[in-house]
Amino acid sequence: PAFLAWLRAQPERCIVAVGHGAFFGSILGWHPDNCEVAELVDVSQVLCQLRDTQPEIQLRAVKSFEKVGLAAADFVDDVRKLLSDPDPSIRGAAARVLGRNQEGNVEAEAVVAEIEALLRDSDASVRSRAAEALGDMGAVAERSASQLAATLQDTYSEVLQNAAWALGQVLVARCAEVSKRTSQTDMTSDCKRRRLHDGDLEGFAEDLGRLLCHAELDVKYYAAEALGSLGRVASAFNSQIAAVLKATDDGETRRICLWAMGRCGTPEADVVKACLKDVEAAVRGAAVEALAENVEEVASVAALLQDPSCDVRWASVAALQKMGKGAKACSARLAKSLLDEDASVRHAAVDALCGLDETVAFLPDVAKLLNDPDLEVQIRVVRALGQAGTSAKPFVPDIVKFLADYGEYKHIALEAIMNIGSDEDIKVHVASLYEDNDPA
Repeated sequence: PAFLAWLRAQPERCIVAVGHGAFFGSILGWHPDNCEVAELVDVSQVLCQLRDTQPEIQLRAVKSFEKVGLAAADFVDDVRKLLSDPDPSIRGAAARVLGRNQEGNVEAEAVVAEIEALLRDSDASVRSRAAEALGDMGAVAERSASQLAATLQDTYSEVLQNAAWALGQVLVARCAEVSKRTSQTDMTSDCKRRRLHDGDLEGFAEDLGRLLCHAELDVKYYAAEALGSLGRVASAFNSQIAAVLKATDDGETRRICLWAMGRCGTPEADVVKACLKDVEAAVRGAAVEALAENVEEVASVAALLQDPSCDVRWASVAALQKMGKGAKACSARLAKSLLDEDASVRHAAVDALCGLDETVAFLPDVAKLLNDPDLEVQIRVVRALGQAGTSAKPFVPDIVKFLADYGEYKHIALEAIMNIGSDEDIKVHVASLYEDNDPA
């Protein structure tokens, strides 16, 4: 709030995102790209323009208004009044803005009820925006799950797409909240006990599953994505998702189907393996991730450690780690990934060898990466050496050298050295790390 107030007080109205634009994304209502110039919307002025009698001014105001993010936080009450505006474009825009501004709102439940009512609006664009807004609200909109499910019978494809997406978002957010209080194993059963008002997770999965037979690909896409979000509770629909996958040439749809099949569990191995040779890297990566639950497919996954795409190589390394003991036979091939040209693959390889308890077997190769040009790789190596125990004692001086350059990671090195051993030599190193070079 303080930063927003400061921004509003500045004479400049433009923001230039340098690097990652996510920080301003929530304020603007959309994610600016690197070096993109975006204008900070004056919400009070836009609200006035929405009442302008000139259609062109009102249209520009609606377009600006729909993009507003957290900048509208102080105008929630004014925006709520627009939910009943006679103009459908304004009603829909108001719903979208409210969907982005409910965090910490004490009247969030009342707002949810008002937006939920728009799912029955006579205008399809309003129903679509209302569904999208409820999805943005996540767990706060749990009460609307049944109404979103009912909206899956709408006759307009855009409404179906947003309702399917929103239902997945609401249910997943609810389960994520539950998982804070229960173990991962009990999460689904806890969600079912809550009944989520008029239906349970299996019932909602059935509602979404029916959309997999829809004529329009985009509807199938969002249905598959939502089913994947539900995880194993939607496993009964894996065959139908596979049918969508096999019937489409659209790479993004193939990718989301593979992701969904992996999330739902027990995907059809032959269908997934066929995608390991897909022309699109994102599809190959998704296929690798989908096979991660099937230890019998270790060889198929390991074959992509040499893929031309670094993203696919990373996915292959991560999948082998997830496969556990069954992937130990591929440890030597994983060790070669320590030399990969991509830093993300190298630190994934360090993690994988550590996760498979194979760090000791390749200790010299792992330790060499203490001199890696990428800091994250070095940090992963320090942790891996610590978990290797006394076998890593010869590398304690190298860990201390790492501290000379990156003292802010002292706690990581200390933990590693303490895990390696406790003889006098190591005690001397630990004591040196505690020395405070700051006279203050």
